[in-house]
Amino acid sequence: MTRNKNQSMLLLLISAVLSILLAVTMDTSGSVVKEFAKGILMGLGSVSCIVGLWFYGKQKK
Repeated sequence: MTRNKNQSMLLLLISAVLSILLAVTMDTSGSVVKEFAKGILMGLGSVSCIVGLWFYGKQKK
């Protein structure tokens, strides 16, 4: 893998982890809109992690 691809994979995984971390620490205080935003952040973070790890494994071969 080239250095540029490694940096792209690392940025994707860092942004996914930060998205999940933000969603976990977010205070919703019973608001439906905040709960929805939290769900979206968790979903995007999870999908980004899975896709990033899949691409990393695919590029490693």
